[in-house]
Amino acid sequence: MFGLGKKSRAAEAIRRGVRASLTGAYLHPSEIESFGLNKSASSWLYTEALAHHLYALGYISASALKTEKWATLDFFFDSAIDGMKEAEKNNGPVADQIAPVILKRYNEFESFTGQERVEATHYLSSAELVAKQDSTANLEEITRALQTSTDKYVADASKMFGI
Repeated sequence: MFGLGKKSRAAEAIRRGVRASLTGAYLHPSEIESFGLNKSASSWLYTEALAHHLYALGYISASALKTEKWATLDFFFDSAIDGMKEAEKNNGPVADQIAPVILKRYNEFESFTGQERVEATHYLSSAELVAKQDSTANLEEITRALQTSTDKYVADASKMFGI
């Protein structure tokens, strides 16, 4: 990323962060299979993990770029969608299908209070959505998996922004 301006480097970091999540590097499909969920619930779990990662990436980038006027939510979402489109070219999920779902959840996560986030309520809400698809879903196990994958994701994504 030598020779690129701060805005270009930030957009590239966001795109890379999204692509990393979409590869399953933080919650791999084989790990999702280990929960013994039906296909619908497994898809929900994968999508919820992506939404949590995107939400975390939004906070990381906003924190790192808080003094930049161009670092708006639109800039973030545009860069994230570009990352989804790049991942789609490498056999990732179809960006036009997954982006609206993930962005909707992003906005829903925004409605949680800081205290609710500290208490992992947003992870539990995701586990409950998965459980609606498969009654055998273990809420605690899924909540923990989402939180663990997001914590790992945050540790790696923070490095891209020098945090």
